[in-house]
Amino acid sequence: MLAYETRGSGPGLLLLHGTSSTGTGSWGTLLDALAAGHTVVAPDLPGSGNSPLPVGPLDLDTVADQARVCQTSGVTRVVGVTGGPPSGGRRR
Repeated sequence: MLAYETRGSGPGLLLLHGTSSTGTGSWGTLLDALAAGHTVVAPDLPGSGNSPLPVGPLDLDTVADQARVCQTSGVTRVVGVTGGPPSGGRRR
């Protein structure tokens, strides 16, 4: 199960952290600033923070499947740092 924190209200914004960080740890005080006008979802990606590492290979499909948990918050934009952007890439 993907651990994540949700703050604020408004258009949904998914914040993806980089390697060796966590959802809230990577974004710090910017999390609250963004939550002033958005519903901000900050997950701990698999193997980080409170999200366990899945059994089997960790690939972008696995990350994308687990990040879909956040769609219930109305996420319309994805923002990432370092390793985060490839996780949020558009797929057809």
